[in-house]
Amino acid sequence: MVAITFRNIGCKLNQAEIESMARELAGKGYKVVNFFKEADLCVINTCSVTSKAARDSRKMARRAKRENPNIKTVLTGCYVNYATLERVKGETEADLVVPNEEKNSVVARITQLFPLSSELYIGRGAVKLDLPLGHVRGALKIEDGCSMKCSFCVIPYLRGRYSSLPIEQVVSEAKFMEECGYSEIVITGTQISAYRWEKYRLFDVICKILETTSKVRIRISSIAPWQFDRRILTLMENEKRVCRHFHLSLQSGSDKILRAMRRPYTICRYLELVEEIKSRIPRVAITTDIIVGFPGEEDKDFLDSVKAVCKAKFSKVHVFPYSPRKGTAASAIKEQIPENIKKSRVKRIIEVASAYEEEFRNSNIGEKVEVVWEDVRNEQLIGTSDNYLRVVKSFGEISDVGKIEEVTISRNLGGVLFC
Repeated sequence: MVAITFRNIGCKLNQAEIESMARELAGKGYKVVNFFKEADLCVINTCSVTSKAARDSRKMARRAKRENPNIKTVLTGCYVNYATLERVKGETEADLVVPNEEKNSVVARITQLFPLSSELYIGRGAVKLDLPLGHVRGALKIEDGCSMKCSFCVIPYLRGRYSSLPIEQVVSEAKFMEECGYSEIVITGTQISAYRWEKYRLFDVICKILETTSKVRIRISSIAPWQFDRRILTLMENEKRVCRHFHLSLQSGSDKILRAMRRPYTICRYLELVEEIKSRIPRVAITTDIIVGFPGEEDKDFLDSVKAVCKAKFSKVHVFPYSPRKGTAASAIKEQIPENIKKSRVKRIIEVASAYEEEFRNSNIGEKVEVVWEDVRNEQLIGTSDNYLRVVKSFGEISDVGKIEEVTISRNLGGVLFC
């Protein structure tokens, strides 16, 4: 039997793709394992959204070879498209390199290069896998590519123009995931709010999944603030299986910088949307991304971002120093910010955001939340609430993993909520 291990660098879209590959190969009879030393083959879905992500992708490939000199490595994903195939092979010693536009062929190529004996081929079935996001929470890809071309972003060049998956395929995969034992499906893509398939939109995708599944809950990943569909708020108000969580990428609190980034909204409109969501959905989690040190970002622009964090009171902020990516408009701007200033601005945003993150956690004390239990450690259950908080329950058992339970939060210890 051929043993395969999978690694993902980057976004939840990458995670959805790697999980789908793993489920399909497991359904064909391949053995999915966790460690390099156990594996004959390693599949790595790479990233290149920042220079650090590209570096991490290279390091992961080299680490696989270092820990298991006999392992074969397959690299796909955005780093493969960002660099030349020859460069990727040279830097990583990969045995097979597959660009994004051919990613759908990864499984077929593996079955050709590493065929199983006929008696091991069992066909596609409901296979539950212990993956980083795939034990009880699975990512579901509904679209790929982007046509926005924000000035800082390399993704449109790496994943191509926007395209939606057929709604029948999406709903079928969601149903299959529930049959595999997933308790939560994270709807993901490059820009899921732009989903278009015939007459269907993102709202319709959520409704169709609810109609064809019975227990699995649904979480919406990053959604564009300028394409926010208010019907989803109404659905969330009336359907407990839709998680109270929106990831709305802000990127900057300065209108000047937003224009330079080619983001089609103002900070005023963004904050109005945040306020509307909070007024309708009690204790909703609103998470975001912020880039600091974008070319031309002056002290005033940075302070505007700090003020935006204070006004929005996000439940979680992901902060990134601007990373120039070749081919993007922003990389050609002369007013690049020194690395030491970027570093200090990242630190400042994290300090400010951390206080509001703690405030959000404390606002849930004494309140009921729906938690999906994901793991047991030291006889304690660890899970994620519907409003995206880490929750711990004492005296759990392995049989509780995968269950969704309504609990009352009793205390906050070091940023972890206990029930």
